[in-house]
Amino acid sequence: LIWKTIEYFQPKSLIEIGFFAGQTLGLMYEAAGNNSYITSVDINYSRKNIFDNVFPNSGIEFIETDSKFLSLTNSYDFIQIDGNHDYEYLKQMNSMNCSKLQTLHEL
Repeated sequence: LIWKTIEYFQPKSLIEIGFFAGQTLGLMYEAAGNNSYITSVDINYSRKNIFDNVFPNSGIEFIETDSKFLSLTNSYDFIQIDGNHDYEYLKQMNSMNCSKLQTLHEL
């Protein structure tokens, strides 16, 4: 579904919050193509070497921080939130950051 959504809308700027080992980020990278700007946010990139082995020189911006402290200056056409899944954490993050995120107008 993520691949098809990116393929259909062709967003130029994408962000993923929650990396783990980069499976979804890799899918986003392949679907979006080389003409996109992609940012990944995670509190810990301990498995980033797996991603780098599969996608060397991807040009993706990696921000290592707790997403509830994330300060965004860019807007994004596509947002994938798959980080901490705790309800209270998400409620706090949403109230702090969702006003900063710009989604696709067509949706």
